Amino acid sequence: MINEDFILRMKDLSSKTYDTIESSIYKGIIDNTKEIINGMTLEEFAKACFTSKPTILKFCKNIGLSGYSELRYKIRSSDSSKDAIFTELNISKDYNNESFKSKYIEIVKKYADYSSDWFDNNQEEVDKIINQINEGGIIYIYASNLAYSSSRNFFQKMIWGSKFVVLENDITLFESFINQSKENDIFIMISLSGKNPQTKQLINAINGKRKVFGILGPHNISQDKLWTQILVPQWENKLWDNYSVRGQLLINLFDILHFEIFNKI
Repeated sequence: MINEDFILRMKDLSSKTYDTIESSIYKGIIDNTKEIINGMTLEEFAKACFTSKPTILKFCKNIGLSGYSELRYKIRSSDSSKDAIFTELNISKDYNNESFKSKYIEIVKKYADYSSDWFDNNQEEVDKIINQINEGGIIYIYASNLAYSSSRNFFQKMIWGSKFVVLENDITLFESFINQSKENDIFIMISLSGKNPQTKQLINAINGKRKVFGILGPHNISQDKLWTQILVPQWENKLWDNYSVRGQLLINLFDILHFEIFNKI
């Protein structure tokens, strides 16, 4: 049976360091529990967390385990341990079937209204973003996990509209883009939670030298490093520990932005 201390240490470590890599690894365990159970390798898991194998091993040591092999063993050792992981890490909210559906629809509508209202109420910011994009520089987009998937449609439509767009989730490769970027380029940096340590690291690396358009959950990034931003509300947390509705919000925001860009040309 899974060691309760191991779960508590992992949750405690990640909650105290929400803006560092520990939080990303903790979320990686949540997102990839089934894959870990089914034999996900250390290299594969490190890649899923956008970090290195030594960093994963250090995390395991910090929560009292000998390494990744023991982490994987504890997660998949028995049916009861699997249940414990899902219970401890994927904390669902207490709704019955009908109340869940009602709350879900309410939150989906709330996010949909938010995306429309943001464009209606921030026309000056919208014009600033569109003018910069239409200047013809490169649009660099950094996103990971669900945010990356939710950005792909915008990426494709912008390519079809003859815009030069780069969508990337590899932090090392993206750092090279920062170094080779030009003054009229724009960086769209996305973190639906606002707590992705790689996003923060990249924004700090740009350090206000280029225009950074953030689509971010609540964060502690210095405002002088952001040219403009859309704050992502965390209403979905009232429903579950999931980002699917926030992923749809990102799609909605990009759909409206795409229309605005090509409507201005």
